Amino acid sequence: MSPYVRKVKTASVATAVQIAETVQGRRRIVEHLGSAHTDAELAVLIAVAKGKIEAGQHHLDLGLSGAQQVRASGDAVITRYSVNCC
Repeated sequence: MSPYVRKVKTASVATAVQIAETVQGRRRIVEHLGSAHTDAELAVLIAVAKGKIEAGQHHLDLGLSGAQQVRASGDAVITRYSVNCC
């Protein structure tokens, strides 16, 4: 199976970030990237892990444009809606 990002709470209330994979039904830790104590540190460690997993892989060009391409690549899309009431 392909590698994935694993987050685990530690005894010191931090969150450990690891790259893991499942081999013959058993989880195998490929690499431990570090422990995060804040949301910002966690976001950085997850981004590093995803970058290592996706290293050397190219995005498939589907011929999409704009927001469709962003959604296809898995990036977050934030849209504001204004509601006119009464």
